[in-house]
Amino acid sequence: MIQAAETTSDGRVKNFRVHDLFREIITSKIRDQNFATIVKEQSVPWPDKIRRLSMHNSLQYVEKNRCASQLRSLFMFRLAEKPLLQTLFPGGFRLLNVLDLQSAPLSVFPVEVVNLFFLKYLSLKDTRVKTIPSFIGKLQNLETLDLKHSLVTELPAEILKLKHLRHLLVYRYEFIPYGDFHSKYGFKLRRLGIVQMRKEDGKVLCSSIEKLSKLCALSITSVEEDEIIDLQHLSSPPLLLQRLYLRGRLDTLPHWIPSLHSLVRLYLKWSRLKDDPLLFLQYLPNLVHLELSQVEMGAMPCVEKLSIQRCKSLEKVPSGIEHLNKLKVLEFFEMPEKLIKTLRPQEEGSDYWKVAHIPEVYFTYWRDCGWEVYPLEGLNEGENFLQTSSVMKNHELKLVGSSSLNGLEFHVW
Repeated sequence: MIQAAETTSDGRVKNFRVHDLFREIITSKIRDQNFATIVKEQSVPWPDKIRRLSMHNSLQYVEKNRCASQLRSLFMFRLAEKPLLQTLFPGGFRLLNVLDLQSAPLSVFPVEVVNLFFLKYLSLKDTRVKTIPSFIGKLQNLETLDLKHSLVTELPAEILKLKHLRHLLVYRYEFIPYGDFHSKYGFKLRRLGIVQMRKEDGKVLCSSIEKLSKLCALSITSVEEDEIIDLQHLSSPPLLLQRLYLRGRLDTLPHWIPSLHSLVRLYLKWSRLKDDPLLFLQYLPNLVHLELSQVEMGAMPCVEKLSIQRCKSLEKVPSGIEHLNKLKVLEFFEMPEKLIKTLRPQEEGSDYWKVAHIPEVYFTYWRDCGWEVYPLEGLNEGENFLQTSSVMKNHELKLVGSSSLNGLEFHVW
């Protein structure tokens, strides 16, 4: 029923979806069986019994002194007012299982929660709450506590009394001097992002990164595009690193990257590398996704598949593609039609010669709730150059990808 709509190159699910047919059935059932009540920016009559209540934007349309003794789930989205639960529902809702107060204007933990013995899910994500009271230990049925991006920095010892707790989410992004971040967070970090990086701080940063043995994702952005990111001082990189993002100039590819056998995704922007990075990267056993923002002419002779996606200002095929002699597949996703026209062989000043050596060239557009794929040989003359008779649907696109991709996948954004 629930499908994975989008996944990352390392297999993580980003978005889910429900099939259109199931969505219609679900919507119909919700309406017929009074499954949920939604309160938005208009006054609508409430049903006699409410089990699941979702309130959006404002509390002004909430019915006063309403009995909520049967309420099981309460969601609040983008509220402008502070949600005073005792005032909204004086009779309480002792049977509540789910309470989602994400982004609510709260600075203090709501004391009414202490009476919700059956509560399984509690979210205070993106609130200003700083402390969690000790009576949290009374919520013996709590399974999920979401405190992401709140101001909570310490948990009470009573949290250990929650025997059914399965998901405890407590983190937020914080900008601190990268020269001493390891002294504060030590070996716990799994993901780290550094911005405003300067060349002279490279040695100090490398010393800190070496202490993060459990690091899985690292992102470094230089203070400006021409600033060099100096990471050559890193002698013992985190071997569990799976995702590496470097935005800045590199004199050479950091010598330790080829030793990252767990690396799945590598992103290099503004690097201006003179040497072919694939000479060093081709032996990484788990690398499945490589993105480079600039391609020098004649570089990367091992690339077999090239995808250029959503570059709205790109009007011509990038120079240098004609030198990628082993390129087997060239894909253009959601690119301007002006660029596509330049690849028609009969067009004056055509760039067709740049891609003539590539066996498979496709143009893909999202239309009518599906991907439509046009092969290069199907380009027509005239204004309607995307010939519908040559279009392939999204299920055929999967076959193209699986049959042609035998090497490292390379993306240009």
